[in-house]
Amino acid sequence: MNNLVVTGFTNGNKINIYIDLSYSIQYIQVYRGSHLVGTYPPTPMIQLQSKNEPLLLTIVCVFVSGYKHSTAFAPDFRQPEVDTAGRAFKPGDILCASDNYGDFLPPGYMGHSAIVVDQDSIIEAVTSYPQVKKSPIDEFLTIHPIHVHYRSKDPDSGNKAANFAEDFLQSYNDKLDNGLAVPPFTFSSQIPLDDLETGLYCSKLVWHSYYQGANITFDNDFFLFAPEDLATTLQSDNRFRQIYKHPEFGFKVDL
Repeated sequence: MNNLVVTGFTNGNKINIYIDLSYSIQYIQVYRGSHLVGTYPPTPMIQLQSKNEPLLLTIVCVFVSGYKHSTAFAPDFRQPEVDTAGRAFKPGDILCASDNYGDFLPPGYMGHSAIVVDQDSIIEAVTSYPQVKKSPIDEFLTIHPIHVHYRSKDPDSGNKAANFAEDFLQSYNDKLDNGLAVPPFTFSSQIPLDDLETGLYCSKLVWHSYYQGANITFDNDFFLFAPEDLATTLQSDNRFRQIYKHPEFGFKVDL
């Protein structure tokens, strides 16, 4: 994509969002934070009322082909802050967010993480059923704009970690299909970090993808390997490099 799909700026108490309709767009979704403001047919401009809220405005353009293109604007809505057309994703990439779905906690207190398995998809552990699933990367970026993106400097390690996550998901789904028990989503302190069969959570699945898949161990300080621990570890791990970091990304507690 040579031209920006979405641009926008504030105009007094209005927000003007401009969409390049030379692209084959089926519909457009607008989010404030994780809240869906509305779904719109293809239109060259969407105008919204400006609100005095420190929330990103995310525009998701769904193409006729099914491709989803996300652009997030900072609270002043003057320049695109995250444009997924300009960011590549590779197997083994790690996405770690410090914000929370549904705003049940303010940013910085729990967060979420996932592992990229191909240029369009992540595998993640979540609280809803099924608790391990493959999801579109754009969905993660839309729900969790306040995130950091890391990549293994060794592509082979990234591929091995992604392959482990794929194999684990396949095994998990096979057990569900056959009525067998699967590890529940739990933060129980009674389950060791290296035990993935008794219980899991988002960043624990990422930890195991590299531990079992690529023979890479991420250090942990307390009983949980929380998204905060994952982000802190990756920041100082010279085996990884940072691809992107939202300016508001950060944690307020060490779990």
